[in-house]
Amino acid sequence: MGADFSSGMVARAESARRQAGIVNCRFVVAEAGALPFLEAGFDSVRSTASLKFWPDPVGGLCEIHRVLAPGGKALLIEADREISPEEIPPFLGELGLSDLARPVGAFLLLRFVRRVGVTREEAAQMAQRSRFGGGKVEPIPRSPFFCMELVRQV
Repeated sequence: MGADFSSGMVARAESARRQAGIVNCRFVVAEAGALPFLEAGFDSVRSTASLKFWPDPVGGLCEIHRVLAPGGKALLIEADREISPEEIPPFLGELGLSDLARPVGAFLLLRFVRRVGVTREEAAQMAQRSRFGGGKVEPIPRSPFFCMELVRQV
């Protein structure tokens, strides 16, 4: 199962699913704070670079908690607003950007992340205020991202 607030992203995911011949998966348009899934219906949830766009991040985390089975784990990858400018060019190099493109890419990525990203401290506070009651928030080495690991207690 997959969900995104953007119908365009859901259409792209559905197209990729069909092209890959995957039949046991579907995607729906939904807001993080109102997931159309049964309570305790998932063993794991993953979200990549979307937390910063949720109207109510704590409410979205509570909704993830609701759909996770006891013992289930949520992994959220998010852009770290406190990333240093020096950490971005090596990440872009690992993505295959040329030496000429890296400075422009670094400038644009840093500008975007500083404008809409989330700090690790903010993420930890969100996790604490959610039904998870906290979790691990750790940087992802050599990248401008961090990972939140949240577990629904049994």
